[in-house]
Amino acid sequence: MAKIKGPKALKSRLKEAAARHGYKNGDELARSLTRRGLKSLGVKIDPKNLYAQVVEESNKAGYSSPEELIEHLVEKGLTAYEAPDTDPAKLEERLRGLGYIE
Repeated sequence: MAKIKGPKALKSRLKEAAARHGYKNGDELARSLTRRGLKSLGVKIDPKNLYAQVVEESNKAGYSSPEELIEHLVEKGLTAYEAPDTDPAKLEERLRGLGYIE
């Protein structure tokens, strides 16, 4: 089964956000953002078959490839993480509202 990796175009942003938010690396953050993004779309996440779920959802939604859906979900998540709001409580509230944290 293919693993989810951060899109090349977003590698530097993922690396920076991962360091700021306690992730091992950008790929780990990309997987987390992908899971959260799928969850916000109503997908019940199966961690062992995450890539298969991405493939299925990308086909349903009309994306040209699973990687395009991953890039979309990661970009959306990164935008939330990179919000200029410096108040941790407001950032947490924003991420919760977007479905990225519970």
